[in-house]
Amino acid sequence: MDHNYHLKPRDYQMKEMEMVLLESDSDDEMEILSIFAMEEERLKSERASSSRRGSIVGRKVIKRDYLQGEERLFHDYFSNNPVFPPHLFRRRFRMSRPLFFRLQSALEAHDQYFIQKRNAAGTLGLSSLQKMTAALRILAYGVAADSTDEYVRIGESTAIESLRRFVKAVVNIFSEEYLRSPNSNDIARLLAVNEKRGFPGMLGSIDCMHWKWKNCPAAWKEHSSIFTELAQGRAPPVNYSINGHDYTMGYYLADDERDPNGVQQDDDYEQVPESIPIPVSREPTIEVQNFIQSHIRIRDRETHSQLQADLVEHLWQLHGQL
Repeated sequence: MDHNYHLKPRDYQMKEMEMVLLESDSDDEMEILSIFAMEEERLKSERASSSRRGSIVGRKVIKRDYLQGEERLFHDYFSNNPVFPPHLFRRRFRMSRPLFFRLQSALEAHDQYFIQKRNAAGTLGLSSLQKMTAALRILAYGVAADSTDEYVRIGESTAIESLRRFVKAVVNIFSEEYLRSPNSNDIARLLAVNEKRGFPGMLGSIDCMHWKWKNCPAAWKEHSSIFTELAQGRAPPVNYSINGHDYTMGYYLADDERDPNGVQQDDDYEQVPESIPIPVSREPTIEVQNFIQSHIRIRDRETHSQLQADLVEHLWQLHGQL
């Protein structure tokens, strides 16, 4: 087999890298990086609580054809004429292909683990494409680590190590730029971009999936930091008008998809995990009163319904006659 094909994707990737640096899908990046940060915290928690395991006596070594797995993966998704089109790539990897290549280049520069190497016999090992694909499939679908073995040709322990190093590297590389609260310039840019799309006042979009709370830390249950700055009065002001009505808070569009196997129930946002100590003060303070008022404004159903109706009317005026 000619192994020179391993070098062919690089020129094509560099072209797409140039494109993505000029036009980056910031909404996807921020959402994906937030997921990676949460996964890194979960893996740290698991490692801290798990006992140390030794080698398994009598373990059978499986001779996987790494190159066959890489070649199939490359031709399915990463060649100049891949088997699966871009929309299926985005569905299965939860990102665009240019963004994947950007992550690949950054990971290879940050951690030697993701660079394809030869063993003592001169045989090529797993590539960054295989390690990243295994990590992303686990993150995207919540599947077991060994479920990627048949297609990617990567063992369970290697898939887990790839996931651990993947989320750690992504957080280390991109956290300063993306895993932070937006400043005034960020908000102005987001508002301008989203207004051109027909959504004035929109700060971003959130792709939600409601799963049972099982493996994540209990302290994160029923807690989101998305509106923390707004509730605490530290968020930059957002003022806009839609259909003749004035608004002073930005909003997010959400695809609220629930787990079909889960139990539909109203969330009790007043519930607090017993393991978190909370100091109690009987004295009213201005900060607490302002926080309560901000919280009430955020959850105001009348304003929420009015905004929805105004957006529908606004979009109909823009596109209804097409």
